[in-house]
Amino acid sequence: MNGHRLLFVLCCSTACDLGTASNDDDPIAGESDGGDPSGVSTHDTAGADDTGTAGADDTGTAGVDDTGTAGGDALPDSVLMYLHDDGSWAQSVHAYDVATDQTWLVTDLGGDTQIRSLAIHPDRTTVALAAYYASATPDESEGIWRVPVGGGTPEAIMDPIPGEGAAQDLADLAFDHDGSEIWFTYSNENGGSAIGRAAQGGVPEIFGDANAGCISTHAPSPSPTGAELLALRDGCSDAAAEGLVAHALPPSGAGQVVVPIGDIYEFGGAPSQWSADGSAVMFVLSTRIDVDGDGIYDGQGDTLVAMDTASGQFFEVIPAAIGQLIHRFALSPDELGIALCMGSANGRDLVLLDLHGESATYRQLTDDGASCHMAW
Repeated sequence: MNGHRLLFVLCCSTACDLGTASNDDDPIAGESDGGDPSGVSTHDTAGADDTGTAGADDTGTAGVDDTGTAGGDALPDSVLMYLHDDGSWAQSVHAYDVATDQTWLVTDLGGDTQIRSLAIHPDRTTVALAAYYASATPDESEGIWRVPVGGGTPEAIMDPIPGEGAAQDLADLAFDHDGSEIWFTYSNENGGSAIGRAAQGGVPEIFGDANAGCISTHAPSPSPTGAELLALRDGCSDAAAEGLVAHALPPSGAGQVVVPIGDIYEFGGAPSQWSADGSAVMFVLSTRIDVDGDGIYDGQGDTLVAMDTASGQFFEVIPAAIGQLIHRFALSPDELGIALCMGSANGRDLVLLDLHGESATYRQLTDDGASCHMAW
């Protein structure tokens, strides 16, 4: 879909507040408690067993029925994938078909595996995983692995980075426009982070210069044209350097702050996402909220924002609500659905914002309190 068409659909389907991002004005007024999608009623997920995992067969491997995919088949556009927290960390990848409400297990790496992130290849035949998996020594970092969307044995895309005495973490996987490279956030034991990519032959390439002296640059989001990349930057001595930053590729310096942090809002950890034609970008902000307009902030919550990249105009796709947490989101291939990982009483669950009708509707996808980090 054309990004301007996406903005039109969003504006017609939701209560949109248009404005323009600048260094002087807060792009989110935060003067309404809005509608809270985390408050939609839950329902049993179709086909789920007692563990909350649906469609898995007795072997615990890809329990794909006739509606699923297998082998090298491409994943239907109605299917998203997500990580399930199997205890202390995520070890399994699940698929959810929003057209049929059917779910199934794609792969369960089991054992001491920890999966931190996933990304679906643009051709939708494989899914990449940032995971601590099959490591020979405990101080190695996570590597990047590839699994067919129908399940199968993981194949290494990028080997673990040597840990130098402590494990190094990878997160926020994102394929570039043609799937030839995959970007990630690299974090070390000192608490800092930088963006990197698996280059030719899977060799990791870390772009520390993009930090511009700040502690953290993370959540890379390459553009559909392959010309630039957005990332979040924080922990700077100069607050003007923090926020959503655009970098020409490959990143070689400080880049340009597109949306700075404000007095009443800041960015969360969710990566931004482009429309298919690059004319719109969506991102999550955490903002203070004045419910009754008396000038006193009553609380804080997250909002999902869309911005026209040409004009800088923006609006709230999901209004901020006190206590509302949006950990991650993913835009559907037809750009008429947004999957959200929302904070819930149980933990984290998936919610669908459906934009197909005249007005937006919310639908609970999971209610196990352990589902997040989805890709679509």
